[in-house]
Amino acid sequence: MFSWKALSQTNFLFKHLYEYNGIAEQIAQYGPQNRNRTGFETTTKEERAIVFGEIVKSVNNDGLGLEKNYISLP
Repeated sequence: MFSWKALSQTNFLFKHLYEYNGIAEQIAQYGPQNRNRTGFETTTKEERAIVFGEIVKSVNNDGLGLEKNYISLP
């Protein structure tokens, strides 16, 4: 529980581990296949961090917000 709380406060270091985990390459490969969100492969690293942060926030809030089909980007 402590680990989850601590890491979720930092969005699991998403921005810091982005390149290390090859997230851009994964999204480039699999993003076009996403049936729920077209064009996700054209988003920026910053926009992807926002989406990830919103998902983490929803999970920490008993799932409220996860029912949305799309998380709005700036």
